[in-house]
Amino acid sequence: MMRVSAGTAVALKLLNWKMQEYPTTAYFLQTVDYEDGKYEESCLMGCKFCPLSSSSMGTRDRLSRIIWPAFPRKTLERALLHVHEVGIRRICLQGTRRKESMNALTTALSWISSRVSTPVSVSAWLENIHVFYWESHERYPLQEGKVDWEEYCRVINESGSVHYMLLEFVQNDDPEQFFEDAERLKEIIS
Repeated sequence: MMRVSAGTAVALKLLNWKMQEYPTTAYFLQTVDYEDGKYEESCLMGCKFCPLSSSSMGTRDRLSRIIWPAFPRKTLERALLHVHEVGIRRICLQGTRRKESMNALTTALSWISSRVSTPVSVSAWLENIHVFYWESHERYPLQEGKVDWEEYCRVINESGSVHYMLLEFVQNDDPEQFFEDAERLKEIIS
């Protein structure tokens, strides 16, 4: 089993939904392997917004506000035969952080690449960070997530790379809250 974004599933004709604009990038998410009908393993991170995290009690078919239905690889294999016909110009393979992440992503990358000539990028390594704090789509001041973000930043610092941070999804889209969150973020990263 592998998850794809809802837009990808529609473009690949896996879901019969109407869309105004069809994506040109197909998004695949290597997170789930079923074993006896159960999820093999959750992501090791505890991101509050993500239903795939180790601390989540939410449904796993959504990542943020996007639905990510799971499909058997045989179904995806048939759909991948038509990526050029439906206008897909790039495939982005994403993954979660877990013990076997790299093995699972390498296997998935090989599996996809052997079936299409479309360029495939892997989004498994951290580049830039979108900073916000919400739970179940309810936005909160960054102060309420300070302990979580201190842990995220500890993990980010372990990468040894330079990363840029973008503060977004501020509670009530309030400019004053933005400035308060910016102050909290400066405290967290200092």
